[in-house]
Amino acid sequence: MAAAAHRAARRTLTRLADDLAQAEELLERACHDVRGANLRSADLTHLYLGGLRCDESTRWPEQQREHIRTASDPVDGIRQIRDR
Repeated sequence: MAAAAHRAARRTLTRLADDLAQAEELLERACHDVRGANLRSADLTHLYLGGLRCDESTRWPEQQREHIRTASDPVDGIRQIRDR
């Protein structure tokens, strides 16, 4: 009986750990994906942009465009801003 309860608890914990790992991955993607975003009016002056993923449809503030272009690399058909 104790062994069965232990196995059930282990399966539950394993599922919870898997769910948490998936949630973490989705949150990571959501926090770094600005593809298609219109950021033209955003004040990005003091923000760390490393890791952001953007594409040709992302609209950056005029003063940031050149920096974004030179500080990013193509990755899987999009661009990712390099970590400093």
